[in-house]
Amino acid sequence: MYSALNEIGSANKRKDKDEKPSYEIEGLFKPLMKNGKFKVILRFLPAKVGDGDEIPWVENRIHLFQLENGQWFGCDCVGKFKDKDLKCPICEYNSKVWNKYGKTKEARDRVLGKWKPKYYSNVYIVKNENQPDTEGKVFRLEYSRAIMGFITDAIADKKDDETGQIIPGINPFSYYGPNDKCVLSGDEKAGANFVWEGIQDTNGPSYKTSHFNNPRRICKHAADDKLYDMTDDEIEAVDAQLYTLKDIEIPKEKYRSYNAIVESYNKKSGKNLFEEFADGSEDYAATTKSAAPMNIQTTTVNDDEIFGTASQPQKMSTPSFTESASSMPFDEDETSTSTQASVTTVDDSDDFFAKLANS
Repeated sequence: MYSALNEIGSANKRKDKDEKPSYEIEGLFKPLMKNGKFKVILRFLPAKVGDGDEIPWVENRIHLFQLENGQWFGCDCVGKFKDKDLKCPICEYNSKVWNKYGKTKEARDRVLGKWKPKYYSNVYIVKNENQPDTEGKVFRLEYSRAIMGFITDAIADKKDDETGQIIPGINPFSYYGPNDKCVLSGDEKAGANFVWEGIQDTNGPSYKTSHFNNPRRICKHAADDKLYDMTDDEIEAVDAQLYTLKDIEIPKEKYRSYNAIVESYNKKSGKNLFEEFADGSEDYAATTKSAAPMNIQTTTVNDDEIFGTASQPQKMSTPSFTESASSMPFDEDETSTSTQASVTTVDDSDDFFAKLANS
């Protein structure tokens, strides 16, 4: 099972037999920067039918931050499940900080790294000048909340400021265009090509100029440098190449437990995660040893209220989408010098973060 911690780099080899094994993710596309930029025209693809994928993307979340002693700490975050029986100790700690200090600079200095989402979808590469050998192929794409922001914005209906008319949103994961029968009948919304543009700046790659083009049927890049709509047979051939996504999403039972994360944090940092909120009681001494959740009153203030949350279209069994959008900050996505799809080896512990301390 894949862990979202892959984004930091290849993991160190495990030495402890009790640790989880590393896993690989097949067919992962990474754009290639040349002269500080890249431009890829791609098509987001629907879910693989009959393979357990209900929606055309999956999400994993991680926390990643540097400790005061210089070591790196990371863990997967269970917050995405919205399950009252599952708690992330890092999110819980941050909520306690916001509750104690309010929305102040002191609170911002004390909170630990907010969870970061990573999304995964199937994509078809239409045109890629930096990596022409990837054109016409299906890959799995890892992307951040920045790209999900473009998707959710494209899904939403918009009002024309001049005419007052409603401009319908698109289905970014559809093969079809405005003139296809399924779209004309209202059974399906039209899709569109996504132009993914990356420009390297001092803070990492920026994707602000990325955008969806006008709705059209999925297309292919021909030798004459023009784009031609695919036939039904060609669409079926692309559909047959879809990867499953369920092997990337981490199920609840594969997450490290609350106690294991706290114990790992305590060991790496040299202090108890909830020490600041201790009342000096014997109960606190017990939790310090066992890293069990402390019986401290919770708060309604949380990270999402302070930083904002990734827009998350509602999960559903068919590709009809919640027509809402939110403004989303731009995160850095990873780029690669590889010209091929990669098989990425990942590691589900935080042990390898130590090597980043001096980087």
